[in-house]
Amino acid sequence: FQKMYYEEIPISEQWSLTRNAKAVVGIHGAALSSLLFNHKAVKVVELFHPGFVTNWCRGMTNAAGGTWCGVTGQLPPDIIRHLDYRKEAQHFAFHDTRIDITSLRMALKNVGICKANL
Repeated sequence: FQKMYYEEIPISEQWSLTRNAKAVVGIHGAALSSLLFNHKAVKVVELFHPGFVTNWCRGMTNAAGGTWCGVTGQLPPDIIRHLDYRKEAQHFAFHDTRIDITSLRMALKNVGICKANL
């Protein structure tokens, strides 16, 4: 894998990279919308903060003939207060999150990016 920051490269290069990708592990966001141009049955692992999960990338990946799996980050201690009591579903949308390595390994295996245990 190669780490990319799409906000630092031109849109034409973003589309080219995503169009030709065989596998993508990415944090939920607009950059993943370029997956619509992929024609290689891309394998996608989408990373989420536990306070903000959506499935639009799943449908788009499926429509492009790819395979998708989402991984939700670890729950911060104050998540119940914000999500249940205050009804602030997007409170954590832009916060850092920790991804459990076991969950990530399972997702990679699920979409066929890796076959053996890492």
